[in-house]
Amino acid sequence: MSVIEPLPDPIRRDQYGRYKVLPLKGKKPVGYSRATTIAKALDDTSNLAAWGKRMTALGLAVRPDLLAMVQTTDAADKKALDRLCESASEAGGATARRDLGTALHKMFEQSCVTPGYKPPATYAADITAIHQTLREAGLQVVDECSELMVVIDKHQVAGMADLIVERISDGELFIADLKTGSSVAYGALGWAIQLSIYANADNVYIQGAAVDGSEDLRAPMPAVNKQQAFIIHCEPESGSCTLHALNIERGFEALECAMEVREWRKARKLLVPFVSAGGERADEAVVAPTEPAASTPTSAADISTPATEQDVGEVTASSVAQIAAPSPTSDTPTHITADEAALEEREHMLHIRRLWLLERIRIIGEQGFITTLQAEWPEGCAGPKAVRSRQAKWNIAETAAVVKCVDTVEMAHDMPFGATDPELVQRLKLEETERFVKAATGAGLTNQTAN
Repeated sequence: MSVIEPLPDPIRRDQYGRYKVLPLKGKKPVGYSRATTIAKALDDTSNLAAWGKRMTALGLAVRPDLLAMVQTTDAADKKALDRLCESASEAGGATARRDLGTALHKMFEQSCVTPGYKPPATYAADITAIHQTLREAGLQVVDECSELMVVIDKHQVAGMADLIVERISDGELFIADLKTGSSVAYGALGWAIQLSIYANADNVYIQGAAVDGSEDLRAPMPAVNKQQAFIIHCEPESGSCTLHALNIERGFEALECAMEVREWRKARKLLVPFVSAGGERADEAVVAPTEPAASTPTSAADISTPATEQDVGEVTASSVAQIAAPSPTSDTPTHITADEAALEEREHMLHIRRLWLLERIRIIGEQGFITTLQAEWPEGCAGPKAVRSRQAKWNIAETAAVVKCVDTVEMAHDMPFGATDPELVQRLKLEETERFVKAATGAGLTNQTAN
């Protein structure tokens, strides 16, 4: 029996599975989002979700041990239940179909690049049917144009094009993609976006051996048709294949829409707590500085529950500006030294920055990226749960470490940063005030009096 020769996977990816690409004017590789990820932004996933539920149900039916574990797991332990659902879905056959599709892709690629290649007998009829369908349509696979990594720099998107086919009658080139699911009834929109990315790519991207991208190369993208592509559909072990034309001109229009949708999904402050006219939220009031509590060790549980808006307070651009503005003077003597005033001001700013960070962490939790946050969390630094409950406080160094951690997670998942750092807002206001005073002094305005 023939075996599938393993194909090397030289593609460098970041920790989130994105392709590592050196931008045209960049100095180091960055993660380019996968074309398949972008393509899913507009997908109707209801059928996929229903299929996943069925696979989970079937898995629980054939794995009584998993069912027993579900029955004895705390309903509040979402992570444990998620893992059990994944195991049940796998037992129901979800991953088996995916793996069969991957194997059929590799067999077809081998049949295109390796003369005399013989696929395993179980799938020989499938490979024969694919080649026959292409021949009958007057198409042939272009040599050395399979599994091409391509990039669109404008959107920082990259993908792996299955193959390019040539129309024998006139030599025109088309992007083509092999799909191995049970049906092609539901994927047209996502596929149109996906293949439009391939067809409109800026370059073919070849990663070199150097991890810093210094040996990476860009090659011209073949001049493929940008209006139409082909979907080759062959379900494993079916022995049959069908060919479908795909409108990627509309798909490229939908790509811009998909990018807007991804930006909208990052939108913040769409839903905020209601405050009555003249009312003040208690959690936004300035708390008098107290002695810093001892930092508590970080644990997964301490990070896993994101802050709520009731815990944190709403930190918007306007509220940050108000917070950073100089405090009004009072006629009542305070009898505090300059050092005490500076210490109080520093603690006030630390408190505001903690609220700002807790709000960002809450949004990371809402977006489902707490696992990434846990992986990046600074060692020995108290978790957000302890800070929210005021059992601990981040000092200046810890606050800086948490800012770096949150920045890393937001950049990794293309999340907007939201409200500006209140410390930066205050510094800019002070600089603006100093510039105004200097300008006024230079113009002699400070000595003018009203007539």
